[in-house]
Amino acid sequence: MKIKCFLVAAFALCVSAFAVPDMTLVSGDYKIVFDIGEKAKCSIVQIFYKDVELGTRTGWYGTVFCPASGKYIGAGHSEGGSEVVKETSIVVDGKPGIIQAGTVNGQEIVLHKVTNLANLQLEVTWRLTPEGLDISKQIEAKADQPFHSMYIFQKCWSNKSTDYILFKMNGTSRVGTFPPPEPKPTQNNITWPIREAAGCYCISQYLADSKAAHLTFLADFSDAPGVNKVWNVKGYHKQYFELLLPKQIQAGFKSPLYKMVIRGFNAENQEEWKAKATALKDELTAKYPLFKDHLEPLSGTTITMPPSPGKQQYRKVTLNVQPDANYSISFQISKTQGISKSITHHYAFVGYYDAANKKYPQLAQMAKNVPLDGEFHKEQAVFHAPASGETVFLYLYNSHSDGTVVVKDIVVDKQK
Repeated sequence: MKIKCFLVAAFALCVSAFAVPDMTLVSGDYKIVFDIGEKAKCSIVQIFYKDVELGTRTGWYGTVFCPASGKYIGAGHSEGGSEVVKETSIVVDGKPGIIQAGTVNGQEIVLHKVTNLANLQLEVTWRLTPEGLDISKQIEAKADQPFHSMYIFQKCWSNKSTDYILFKMNGTSRVGTFPPPEPKPTQNNITWPIREAAGCYCISQYLADSKAAHLTFLADFSDAPGVNKVWNVKGYHKQYFELLLPKQIQAGFKSPLYKMVIRGFNAENQEEWKAKATALKDELTAKYPLFKDHLEPLSGTTITMPPSPGKQQYRKVTLNVQPDANYSISFQISKTQGISKSITHHYAFVGYYDAANKKYPQLAQMAKNVPLDGEFHKEQAVFHAPASGETVFLYLYNSHSDGTVVVKDIVVDKQK
C-alpha cells in the first residue's frame, strides 16, 4: 500500500513537472489558450468561441521558417535550428501585466513577442477584444538569409467543421464540403480541400453540430503575396498561409505587416452561415481594402539570379492587382557579361497562367535590351489586368546563362 501511494505521488509530481504552462486570454465570447512553455515558445494552442472549440490542441500554431528543404525552424520544429524568443510582454486594458500560467480577463488584451528564426527577426502581436482576435506579424532580416518557405500563419482548426467557403480577390467564391480525412497522409495522398494558387484572402469553416463557424481574413492582402491552404487530415483541418518571397533575402529587408483577423459566430444552418460569412467578409473588406493604388510587392528586396549554364531559371513576383484596371510597373535591373544570346532567356514579362488553354498570356514585355555592364537601369511599362481576375505575376528570367541578373525596386501604380 505504501509503495502504491508512493508511486501515485511520484506520478503526480512528474505530471506537474512536465505539465504545459497555459495562459488563457478571455475577452467577451472568446477564449484563446497560449502555451508559454519552452517548446511552444509562447504560441496559441486552442481557440474557443462561446465555449465551442474552434481551434484544437492537435498541432502547432506558430510561425515555421524553412531556410532549406526539410530544415524547419519554429513552432515545435528544430530540424534547421531553434527559435530564440528575445522578449515577450502583455498589456491588459492599457496596463502592463505579467505573462504567467492562469487566466487573464480584459476588454483589450495585447500580447507581444519578438523572436528570431535564423537570421530573421519576427515580431508578433496578438490583440484580443470582444470583437475577435487580430494577429499581426512582421519579419526583418538581420543578415542575408536563404529562403525556402515560411508558414507565417498556421491554425489547427477543428476537424468537426463540415463545410467551407473561400473568397478570392477576383470576386469569386467557392463553397465545399470536407471529404473524409486521410488517416495516414503521405506525399502522395495528402488531401487539400483548399489550395488556391493565389488570391484567396478569406476562408470560413462551419461546424454543423455546434452551429458555430469561424472566419479568417488576411488584411492588406495586396501587400502580402502568399498562398492560403487547408490540409484535411485526421487530427485537424489545418490552415496554412505560406509567404511567396525570393530565394535569397538581403540583410535589412523588412516585410509588410501581415495581419490575420479571426472571427467566430453562430449559424443555425448552412444558408445562415454562408450569409453571415459573406456579410462579415464584406465588412472586413470595407475596413481593409483589397487593392491599393500603389504597390511595392517586394519592398526593400533585391532578387539575384546567378549564372545558370544549361538550365532554365526564373523568378516570379505576385502582383495583387485589381481586375480590369490599368497599371504601370517599373523596376531597376542589372545584367553582366555572359548572358545568353537569346533575349527570351533573360527578359521579363507581366502575365498570368491561362489554365483553360494552358498558356501564359503576356501583358507587357520588358528588359530585352538592357546593357550588359553590371549597372542598374530602370525599366518601365504599362499593362491592363485581365477582367477575368487571374492572378498576375512579374516573371523574371536568367536561363542558360554565364552571367548574373539582379532586380530591385519593383513598383506598381494604378492608372487613373
